[in-house]
Amino acid sequence: MKQESEEMILRDIEMEPHVSPQRSWEISDQDMHCEELLKLNQTLEIASITLKEVEAKKLDYSDLLGNREQESQLDCILTSIMDLSKEFVEIEHKMSEGNVKKTENLNDRCNHKVQQAVALTKKGLWYKQMLDTRRSELQKAESEVFHFLLILSNICVFKINGKPFFSTHIRCYLLN
Repeated sequence: MKQESEEMILRDIEMEPHVSPQRSWEISDQDMHCEELLKLNQTLEIASITLKEVEAKKLDYSDLLGNREQESQLDCILTSIMDLSKEFVEIEHKMSEGNVKKTENLNDRCNHKVQQAVALTKKGLWYKQMLDTRRSELQKAESEVFHFLLILSNICVFKINGKPFFSTHIRCYLLN
């Protein structure tokens, strides 16, 4: 009877929920941490229930077990519960640290991308301004060339007595 209860206690403490291998590859890091927390929670609950059962059966087994043996079993169970609680707190702390680091990393990446976008926007606006300036200068030069060609098309050059004359259809000028 004593051996059966010890086996039952050990089996209850070691019992862990089973995750199917098919699903395990889909679980993210955070989900794995959550599952670890759930496992530890369940193990902690099982150990607590077992402790309550042991305390309830304490009177029943007092004839079979000596006071020292009961105390050592309870101490062992309490130690296990404390260890599980400590692991639970450590994993919870690691998860919160991991979440903070992931958030900081995402913020850094986001800020970097925003800075790149601002720099590219400024560069694009500068290029647009330069193109507008060049286009304006080219239009001005084209207008000047067109005006010059218009003037040239109205000027006639001819020689009178071996001397060149320019005419704009209105006047004739003698060149020296």
